[in-house]
Amino acid sequence: MVEVPGSSPGSPTKQSKTSLRHKDLHGSATRQPCVCRIENTETEYASFVAKIDVSTLGAASEGPQVVNPDLTFAELVDAFCLLAPPNEPRNYRLRKWKDCCGDRIAWSLTVGELAATLEALSQAGMASSTHNRALGDLKAIYNWAIREQRRSGVPLGVESPAAGIRKLPEVTRRVHVPAQKIQELLTLAKVSTYLRMYGLVLAALASGARKNELR
Repeated sequence: MVEVPGSSPGSPTKQSKTSLRHKDLHGSATRQPCVCRIENTETEYASFVAKIDVSTLGAASEGPQVVNPDLTFAELVDAFCLLAPPNEPRNYRLRKWKDCCGDRIAWSLTVGELAATLEALSQAGMASSTHNRALGDLKAIYNWAIREQRRSGVPLGVESPAAGIRKLPEVTRRVHVPAQKIQELLTLAKVSTYLRMYGLVLAALASGARKNELR
């Protein structure tokens, strides 16, 4: 065992272990960085790569795409909600689209049909912000389908029918809170057992952020 000056006998330091390990590997007592961990990593990596069939990977990336020309819009929505990042409010909003267009072939819907449906909903009282969220949902579905061709089965050449529809201008909603109410909120926030309450109330008052937007 190699001892370092200043250490008690029989208690090797980290440096002594490194020197001894290097001596075992190379037959030299010179102090150099130990490469055993790097060698082990390279060995494991080479072993992992040896198990991969490169020809199979090439076939998976270059092989023919399986097209699903009869996929309904409802089935496309279900696949999108299952495979896309979770978003419960979006999934709930998409229910109305499944009700009105669910039986249609997903790739047969046109820009005119979607635009007319959105316009009818707006005339029925749907707010511009709700219109824009619905439009964003439709664009997300078709963009996902085109990007994930092997999952959606979109026929080649299909373009998003929502791409040509523009958002509606949204009117900024302003809410006036009396000064006395603001003071009451701040006073209650200061004595709250939740330590971040005062900061959250200040942020909400200054920015107008919604509850789910505050962190």
